[in-house]
Amino acid sequence: MELHSTKRTKNTTKVVFLKGEVKPTSGVVDFEPLALAKIAADAASSKKGIDTKVLDVSALHGLVDYFVITSVGNSRQIRAIIDEMDEMIRIELGVKPLFLEGLGSSDWVLVDYAGVVVHIFSETARSFYDLERLWSDAALVYEPDSATAANSLDEESDEGLAVGGGII
Repeated sequence: MELHSTKRTKNTTKVVFLKGEVKPTSGVVDFEPLALAKIAADAASSKKGIDTKVLDVSALHGLVDYFVITSVGNSRQIRAIIDEMDEMIRIELGVKPLFLEGLGSSDWVLVDYAGVVVHIFSETARSFYDLERLWSDAALVYEPDSATAANSLDEESDEGLAVGGGII
């Protein structure tokens, strides 16, 4: 079943939803795939995704512009990363994932955002499938620093934590 059709230009992807459960309110969504990939990578990193990377596969792959690849230390982190990505991408871009595969698996979950595909691996599965080696011709375009991503989330709060009469 076709959920969407896409029209891609150099810097944007237009997704027109034809049928299926995942539909934005307007029916058409324009977004820059790199912006979405960076938001997804930052969200994964903020939830302790390990060695998160964004690869530009647009010159190598006919349907996808970017891969976001991350690993998790345990299976509970998979859901936390997916939920954080979903929330941040909906807030920033108003986009919902088109497809989610492998949620019942603790080894590899794939989330498709039409032009951006997010791969969430267990550490064992990531080393086994080694997508970075398979797509070694793809340019590494973004690699969030988990400490920086976590600090940026903390800095957004206007209120500090009150401890012993002081605010930290």
